[in-house]
Amino acid sequence: GRPGVQSGTAADVAAVLRVVGNFLTVKGVPSDAAGARALLDAFPLLVIDREIADLAADLRREHGWRLPDAIQAAVRERAARTPAGEWVVGFKYDDTKTRDGRPLSRADLDLAAPNHPVLIEHRGGHTAYCNSAAFRLAGVSAATADPPGGKIDRDERGEPAGRLAETAVGLVERHVPVRSTPADRQAGVKLISQMLAKAGITSVHDASASVADFRAYQDARAAGELGTRVYVLVYANEIDRIIAAGLRQGSGDDWVRLGGMKTVCDGSISERTARLAEPYVGRPTDFGILVNTPEQLWPQLEKAHRAGLQIGVHANGDVGIDLVLDLYERLQREAPRTSSGFTTVQCSRRN
Repeated sequence: GRPGVQSGTAADVAAVLRVVGNFLTVKGVPSDAAGARALLDAFPLLVIDREIADLAADLRREHGWRLPDAIQAAVRERAARTPAGEWVVGFKYDDTKTRDGRPLSRADLDLAAPNHPVLIEHRGGHTAYCNSAAFRLAGVSAATADPPGGKIDRDERGEPAGRLAETAVGLVERHVPVRSTPADRQAGVKLISQMLAKAGITSVHDASASVADFRAYQDARAAGELGTRVYVLVYANEIDRIIAAGLRQGSGDDWVRLGGMKTVCDGSISERTARLAEPYVGRPTDFGILVNTPEQLWPQLEKAHRAGLQIGVHANGDVGIDLVLDLYERLQREAPRTSSGFTTVQCSRRN
């Protein structure tokens, strides 16, 4: 049968692991210490988009609510503990896991928190759900046009129905106060690092980090609180700060290392925003969203490439993936590099 698995950090097991074919040989551990268990070190996981984003100490474990009324109850309970007019924010909502098969609506959230602006982010990070108070505060109405690279779902009267996709999320999200401090983010890094280590994951990529996130990783490393190696791609809107600081791909140490820049081409398959050549099933006019056009992506990519940074572009649909590959080919023609490390993040659907 399969051996049992006991998780822990490298310091816990103090072992040297050698991989030989399909067999694991552990040295430096008495036989009775390992027993019938396998010790896994440096198991890599690519953490993409928002999986380790927003490194705040207010992180909570997933509750697994699967019915809109249960989600409403959770929002209502949080609103009861929040002063009227202040934001109620949730994350990791997944409309594909709800038992009644329908997404949250503006009306659902209005019933739960009529006196608080509410923003619930989807687990994929490409859509969010809001109530009427949030739309009023952000000035989003039937008269608001879809922003380039985004979409406002609307009801039969043209009013916002609750769901925002891609750049449209920013219409509301920019009004949510950022309360996390550097200490909060460092505490978040420590917590997530412990969770990953317990799962046997010792090496991750944060492919959508801010400069503040990068500093939080470094602060946790300096404090001895980082038990996971982190490879960081900083989001495109902050890449000028990285270049001005003279940082290059590989800057850092074995625990916190800078990779380069992350940007976005299209959306998410599960949220129906990835850009496809054919329409989504049951949606004959819906081909997804091109968040950034080639003309918008090119200056971002060229700047990072010429600065010696790795590039990771989020592309999920076949149209988005082909577009990104064309841009990578152009970069290599115009500014060849032997170690460019071009990455297509997600790369879910190819023709």
